Amino acid sequence: MKLPALSLSLTLLLGSQCLAADLSFEEAQTKATHDSATLNADQMVALAESQNKLITPANKACMKSLPKKPDLSDYTVIMQLDATGKVVHTWLKGTTPLALCFNQQMAGKTLFVPPTAPFYAQLDINWAN
Repeated sequence: MKLPALSLSLTLLLGSQCLAADLSFEEAQTKATHDSATLNADQMVALAESQNKLITPANKACMKSLPKKPDLSDYTVIMQLDATGKVVHTWLKGTTPLALCFNQQMAGKTLFVPPTAPFYAQLDINWAN
């Protein structure tokens, strides 16, 4: 009897991942806006701290692999997190080599443990500030 339950759980898990891949950037961004609005103050701090720990190393790795003066245009990455906080899918608004590299750097990384899964988080990278 446990076999069908396992099969059903696996089907639901794979089905939710397929649905995530079908989302547009705008749909994923809407989910990120919604999910961030559900966080309490402690969870918001935990999310921000976990994002900050990823940003600097990712940008350093990308800067090393790019030309001396990369295009510093703004970009946004939406990340879908699983129940452990692992990034399982990303969406990118930006086309520069730096944005593409940063997006690749986020794949498989772990942020905070979200209160619900899947959880969508947004990173806006603006080099002017």
